[in-house]
Amino acid sequence: MTTHTSTVQIDVSAQQLWTYLSHVENLPEYLPQMTSAHRTGDDTVQVTAQIDPSDQPAREVEGQAWFTVKEEGKTLTWGSEGPNNYQGQLDIDSAGDSSCELTLRINSERAQADDVETGVQRTAKGIKRAAEAKHG
Repeated sequence: MTTHTSTVQIDVSAQQLWTYLSHVENLPEYLPQMTSAHRTGDDTVQVTAQIDPSDQPAREVEGQAWFTVKEEGKTLTWGSEGPNNYQGQLDIDSAGDSSCELTLRINSERAQADDVETGVQRTAKGIKRAAEAKHG
């Protein structure tokens, strides 16, 4: 399994970012490929996304995933069952009263590692853009 990491400084407080990201319904606001997300249980979510892998045609996919909110340490973890053994983790660290540092990690067995790396970088930038637009 390969881990892909991106860290970005965000000009909103750690608490504001945490509140925003811990609501699964906000996923489509900062994940460009995500078209819908809603909870179906305590840690389960139903998601729909438009994917465009480099080795296949673009298509819409639906599925169930898990999404765990850990208040202590301001950590979100998520993942989905399937052939890529996909898992992610997001950590938020305060960098002052009005800024924070976000670290995003994706673990995947996906063969197209460049696609995963590009997605991690795009997601970190998308979170920064959406959070600053909403709370900055």
